[in-house]
Amino acid sequence: MIQTLQRIGFLSVFLCFSYFGFAQTNLSLVQQYIRQHASELGINPASNVTVEIMSEAPSKTPGITHVYVRQLINGIPVTNGLATVTIKNGTVVYVANRLKNVSNTNITIPALNAQDALSKALQQLGVSSTGPIKVLKTTGDNSELLLSKGDFSLEDVPAKKVYLANEAGNLQLAWDMSIALKNGEH
Repeated sequence: MIQTLQRIGFLSVFLCFSYFGFAQTNLSLVQQYIRQHASELGINPASNVTVEIMSEAPSKTPGITHVYVRQLINGIPVTNGLATVTIKNGTVVYVANRLKNVSNTNITIPALNAQDALSKALQQLGVSSTGPIKVLKTTGDNSELLLSKGDFSLEDVPAKKVYLANEAGNLQLAWDMSIALKNGEH
């Protein structure tokens, strides 16, 4: 009985490390492909694009995996900077590319703090709010916050730093927020 449990434990640990090793291999493969084919993908080769894997899905066809990635700059997501990469037997065979052709930036602090950005968003939506908007939770680097729901939202408001790219590839650091308005609009 103990030997069986030891074997199961060893197999679980082996499979866990095998999975993480496989995921890292796919990330390295995708990063390398994007860097080597940047011009073909419409990306500035000097921009040193980095991505993170959002999810992976094996195909019904053996040996094929679909990898869904998101573009990052300074560890911050680029809005709509996405790609789907198909890998067959360890080789990239197809890329559905929506990565943004952007220049690197050193901007890591948004022009508005999250509370002011939420206030401006509420103004644009024609929603009034009384009382201050408070930060309830934050990550260590302040890239993600949870703001109080105030009298305008059904739920507290998550806010996350993101880069927005314009057509010229210029980046603006902004806040991505989801507001569940009490009036049900928007």
